[in-house]
Amino acid sequence: MVDRTYYTEGSELTYQEKNHLVGFCTDLENYNIYNQTPQHYGQYVPLVHVLNYGNYHGDTLIIPNDCVPHLMYTHGSLHVLNIQPGRPTNLNCPYRVSKRSGDITIKEWKKCMDSRKELLGSNKQLRARIGDMMIAILHNGESGS
Repeated sequence: MVDRTYYTEGSELTYQEKNHLVGFCTDLENYNIYNQTPQHYGQYVPLVHVLNYGNYHGDTLIIPNDCVPHLMYTHGSLHVLNIQPGRPTNLNCPYRVSKRSGDITIKEWKKCMDSRKELLGSNKQLRARIGDMMIAILHNGESGS
């Protein structure tokens, strides 16, 4: 799965970050096994995405059509599953797939990005900024979105 990772323009992973991505993929599979989630029917699409003025406006995130999982409905609700401890795991965001470009537009994404807290016990809120990198796995199915 890691070998099929999609990188948006300007995104690169260091060796250590690639190790984190491998760990994330392993954790995702372990999460599905532990919670006995239903069989998935779509592929996982790993994405390394740098937020820039072309793909992140206000509370809307645009993901390129190469990363849109197969058989996605043209609109619906995206369930955000975050496996890092201390982060909310029950966030939903409406989305739509563009008929013209095939890109996926996710509304209310800011609530996912602004809900992060700094590690090591600090209560400082972290906000998403242009230039921040996001590592995600998109999936169309009951075991994750």
